[in-house]
Amino acid sequence: MKKTIRSGGFFAKAEGAPTWRDRLAKMRGKAKPKPTAKLEIDDATGETMVFPEIGDISEIAKDIAVTATDGDHVFTADGKTYTVSVLEGKVTAVAEAPTEDEVIEEVSALNEETAEFIEAVAQELEVNETFRTTARGDIDTIIRELKEAREEIKTLKATMSHGGDGTQGGDDAGATRELKVGGKKIDLSKINLNSK
Repeated sequence: MKKTIRSGGFFAKAEGAPTWRDRLAKMRGKAKPKPTAKLEIDDATGETMVFPEIGDISEIAKDIAVTATDGDHVFTADGKTYTVSVLEGKVTAVAEAPTEDEVIEEVSALNEETAEFIEAVAQELEVNETFRTTARGDIDTIIRELKEAREEIKTLKATMSHGGDGTQGGDDAGATRELKVGGKKIDLSKINLNSK
């Protein structure tokens, strides 16, 4: 019987070639176990979140499977704070909190916008105050003139009043009143001013 003797170089590991363990597993019918990526992270409350499909934080995205309780989970990694929302074993949302520099920049921008807004409001308030002062002065003038007009109407009514017996002027009912028009005298007591 003739046997083939193979050298040790035959079994040496070549790059890209299967190893002797891979070949042995193939002869026995067992496949080499594939490495699985598994990411475990502890959130702020101490609960461990297990991501069986990924191996890096940057791969956390919507609809990735996760083993954790439903709700929001906050954790810090690589100097960044993340909030992962979980519902029924899946990631529903991932939010990365802004860094301190980003917050300072945003607050500065808001401060500029706030200052512009406050200045615009102050200008409008000044315009409104000027208008209110002018309007108040006009209203006071109108009220004063209305009171004067009421007094004049009251005086006019008293002057034009007639006595109860149909004669003009309640105080001097029996006196004759004369009016001179164009050199002629007109006796006002003889004129009926009642509209009856």
